[in-house]
Amino acid sequence: MKTKEIADALNLSTATVSRVLNNKGSVHPSTKERVMQYVTGRESPDSDSYDLKTIGIVDTYSRHKINSYYLSDLLAGADERIHAYQHTTMLIHSDQIELEMMKYGQVKIFDHCNGLLWLEPMYSRRYEEIVKKHNMPCVVINNCEDDIDAYLVKSDNYSSAKKAVNFLASTGHKRIAFVGGYLNLTNHKDRYLGYVDGLKAEGIEPDQSLIIDDITSWDDHGGAEGIYRLLGRRKDMDAIVLCSDFLALGAYKALEGMHIAIPNDVSIVSFDDSPLASYIKPSLSSFRQPLTEIGIKATNLLFEIMSSSGSETVPTKNLLIHCPFMVRESIKNKTEV
Repeated sequence: MKTKEIADALNLSTATVSRVLNNKGSVHPSTKERVMQYVTGRESPDSDSYDLKTIGIVDTYSRHKINSYYLSDLLAGADERIHAYQHTTMLIHSDQIELEMMKYGQVKIFDHCNGLLWLEPMYSRRYEEIVKKHNMPCVVINNCEDDIDAYLVKSDNYSSAKKAVNFLASTGHKRIAFVGGYLNLTNHKDRYLGYVDGLKAEGIEPDQSLIIDDITSWDDHGGAEGIYRLLGRRKDMDAIVLCSDFLALGAYKALEGMHIAIPNDVSIVSFDDSPLASYIKPSLSSFRQPLTEIGIKATNLLFEIMSSSGSETVPTKNLLIHCPFMVRESIKNKTEV
């Protein structure tokens, strides 16, 4: 069996396959196992030594429900590639990690994984140490502490939020509010920081009375709560930046209940470009987070890591994903009035 034939079949480099076959150099154990299984014909499910190869996807699975657009789109992209690489997707609830650390001092479920995609909670120093202790290849999606040198795929939320403020200012808006929460997560924090820096870039001093940054119900209730609290302080804002489309429907209903019209009285900009964004009335202007693409790219990067060795470098450590701005009916151009 030729080295190139094996490499093509397993989506590995010929150099990696050669090191395995000649037992030379450093190769990740899971990669070595894949090559040897292919060579000896032990990949068949009928074989007594059949070993299920899995990729664990870590999340809380509570803030975003499994059927929410955020998780479902990410998982769709990731699972497609995991299946293409002849692995199986395993969902790992983050509380399982905590329970096993308390009970065993290690995460036993990781023994059944060949690699990890990490969504939530925030990938902290503690989690990095746990993953490294298990010698587990890992790619983080969106939420990673700044001082950790992890493989990371994230949306460009900071620049998107700055663009949101710039666009609103260019269309005549001056009192731009913010409604969000969970600022301990990178993607939300970046949206908030982009909003603040966007205001400063436009010569507008951030006003705390126009900022709600501690929403904890990431749904319609949270969106309505943010609007009611905002209106309890001020009623003169002319635009609102929502941290996520998850808050949008509640925000719309609250504004309607207060007889505040979108966009005539207040313009709205949000993030994610969820399926509802183009269907609610007026249609919502939102930055599209390409979630399926992120799932695909993160999984491809993970398998690059898994197929590399200590003497090889993975081409890209971090991937920053552009979020296109979908401008719709929720913004009024006040300069044309």
